[in-house]
Amino acid sequence: MPDSLISKLLDLPKLLTKFNMPLFLASCFALLAPNAWLDKLGITIFVTAYKPYIGIAFLLTSAVLVHNSAKWLFGRYMLNKHIAANNAKTLANLTTLDAKEISVLREFFIHGQHTLMLPFANPIVAGLLKKGILVQVGRHGQVSMAGPLASLELSDLVKDLVTLKFVGMHEGQPTEADIRWVQNNRPDFAYELDRWAILQHPYKR
Repeated sequence: MPDSLISKLLDLPKLLTKFNMPLFLASCFALLAPNAWLDKLGITIFVTAYKPYIGIAFLLTSAVLVHNSAKWLFGRYMLNKHIAANNAKTLANLTTLDAKEISVLREFFIHGQHTLMLPFANPIVAGLLKKGILVQVGRHGQVSMAGPLASLELSDLVKDLVTLKFVGMHEGQPTEADIRWVQNNRPDFAYELDRWAILQHPYKR
């Protein structure tokens, strides 16, 4: 069998899928349209002569549409189920974070930023990424003494749940005791990143 013929046969399913809707609509029109419409189009004789074949085309294309629709709906159902399960797992993870993990989340409030450059290879940061608490935005950034950095932010799912109270901070003007507590409970890499930030922007104070 020539290669060109084999190629055409292999492409047949794709062609049938591509033209399934036009064939369905055309066969549906031919079978259900009033005779007056068929007369105006001059296809009454054609439809009458090939009506059995048109009927078969209608059944086949209908079956393909039903199959594709069912497949799409099932795919959407499974996707939504997967997303819901992941979201539930992320929310459950949020309630079991330890002090070191919360200290990383506290950095967003300390810096007053929605996005921070953090060492994504750090075990604590990597764990928060895996748990869905943090998400990466953009590509990997620069390299610091704390390790390679990436731009990270709180995931939309937990953003409203991670509050000042959640990270152990208070509303209003902090006391000296509050400031000392925050300073003593920052992540191990925090001060290295502060020095890195100063070196990147020496005139920004």
